[in-house]
Amino acid sequence: YTLKNAVSSNYENCPFSNGTGTLQVETCGDEGQLHQLVTVTSKTNPLMYERFYYQGAWGTWIEKQYDSGWQNCTLQSGFERYATTQSPLQVRRIGKVVHLRGAIKPTTAVTPSNDASTIIAVLDSNFRPTYSECVVCQGSGANRFLVTVNENGNINVSRYTNDTTTNKEIAAGAWLNCYATWFIG
Repeated sequence: YTLKNAVSSNYENCPFSNGTGTLQVETCGDEGQLHQLVTVTSKTNPLMYERFYYQGAWGTWIEKQYDSGWQNCTLQSGFERYATTQSPLQVRRIGKVVHLRGAIKPTTAVTPSNDASTIIAVLDSNFRPTYSECVVCQGSGANRFLVTVNENGNINVSRYTNDTTTNKEIAAGAWLNCYATWFIG
């Protein structure tokens, strides 16, 4: 079956709120069991849901494991990949878990504030957390910094320091090793 304009008013028990897709229904087992598989039509967020009918009742929809593969992030002006021997800044969604990895460097010196205002990249909506996520990461030498991934998609760096109170300038070419993991939905 083709699901056209799948909004809750058009279809009963549809596992997604809007968009288009397909519904496959098949019999399985030897006691009248049924299997339904719904595929959401999307180039950037193709989801699949399945459920089973057994012993007179439908089970709940279960989102099947989705894997986006590693996607390169577009860095903001003033930042670039650290070296070709290290991963570029990338994001990957597997199911409802998102991973961020990569090493970047500023092209000119920057002094990030304490409030996560220096944006290094912006995530597509399919990778954004429900709430801001903060992770301490390693910088050049003994320096560390805070990576904040916001619900609006901004990935920020702040609080660059090698002690407990001073916010330092990040020198041009400094190594910023970024890694974070968060849940969506």
